[in-house]
Amino acid sequence: MLHTLNLGQALDAPTSLLANGGMFYDWWFRNYGSTPTASDSDRLFMHIFWISVWWFVFLMGLMFYFVVRYRRRPGVPAPWSPSHNTKLEVAWTIIPCFFLLYIFLQGFHIYIDKLVPPGDAIQMQLTAKKWDWTLTYPNGASSPERTVAGPPAVAGGASVVNVGSGDISPGARPIPIFYVPGDTPINLRMISQDVMHSFWVPDFRVKIDLFPNRYTTFWFEAKGPDENARVLKDSNGKDVTTAQGQVVRYVDHMIMCAEYCGDQHSEMLGIIRVVPKAYYLAKIEEWNIEGKTPEEIGRLVYQSQGCAACHTVDGAKGAGPTWKDLFHNTVPTNAGPIFADDNYIRESIYSPAAKIHDGYPNNMPVYTTAQIDERRLQGLIAYMRSISQFKDTPKK
Repeated sequence: MLHTLNLGQALDAPTSLLANGGMFYDWWFRNYGSTPTASDSDRLFMHIFWISVWWFVFLMGLMFYFVVRYRRRPGVPAPWSPSHNTKLEVAWTIIPCFFLLYIFLQGFHIYIDKLVPPGDAIQMQLTAKKWDWTLTYPNGASSPERTVAGPPAVAGGASVVNVGSGDISPGARPIPIFYVPGDTPINLRMISQDVMHSFWVPDFRVKIDLFPNRYTTFWFEAKGPDENARVLKDSNGKDVTTAQGQVVRYVDHMIMCAEYCGDQHSEMLGIIRVVPKAYYLAKIEEWNIEGKTPEEIGRLVYQSQGCAACHTVDGAKGAGPTWKDLFHNTVPTNAGPIFADDNYIRESIYSPAAKIHDGYPNNMPVYTTAQIDERRLQGLIAYMRSISQFKDTPKK
């Protein structure tokens, strides 16, 4: 499922976060940090800002006074200038050190707070790859929901389009939506599948690098939506309600990649959607593959593992070859024409560089059996089979 969204909307803070923080604060940040540690970062930044302002005004005032007081006058010989004053030099060295020590201690404390999660934090796995994000929940599910970032003229915020349906505006790129519970600590274990990426959430005031073959961590506790937050809409544009009949409100926080990782780096976006905890639990249970048919599993994997970002299912050209009519048909590759059977699909997922489809670069990330296990792989094959017409037969 894809929602059309103006990115400017996702960057806006909810009304509850726009309490008056002072004119200079609003100029710098436009909104309050959306986590306790983000608020600590803002506070330290403003302390540094006002310390800098005070010292600048103080030193420029002294300079202006000295320029006027000790200016050269006609007929008055220039006085002798002392070359050393121990007391003055000790004062202007020691006093600023106290300010620097305060900044260091506060910064170190906030840095440690951002890296050491509470013991009851929910563990989630965040994986980065060119050019997409994947979040795996504790039950093994991944979010299949994606939104389309388009120009304001086509962005309505509540309209829904489907991958490959033709409803996506040219140049639009589907970006994932990750649901997390509000007012609950979340611990992210992060890794990259290919090159170095950087997890940057402006509202959280954080930028953490992701590396291949190495885990990095970050935790956050996002403020839950209040009565002023937006109301979640379903695919028909109607308000989503709980079993008790209450509307579900949400707050979005934009994810960006802050480390250049290739030609589509600027489009490597994602959204952290903060919702009530009960709704979050219902969603991840809905996305669980248990009890679903292979084709349904394949559709979920296609939407949640980033396949939809490159491969269309309607025959349209994307960053990768379309899946429509791909299965059980001959495809041109750098190794010659290949019949796209089950083994070809398996090899293309686990060893994508072995046979590269003609007309496309080798940008496919390498998936492991831990990310797409045998059951999910069989689901993908079943889904590809369901959207393909068998035109060719394997050559003997």
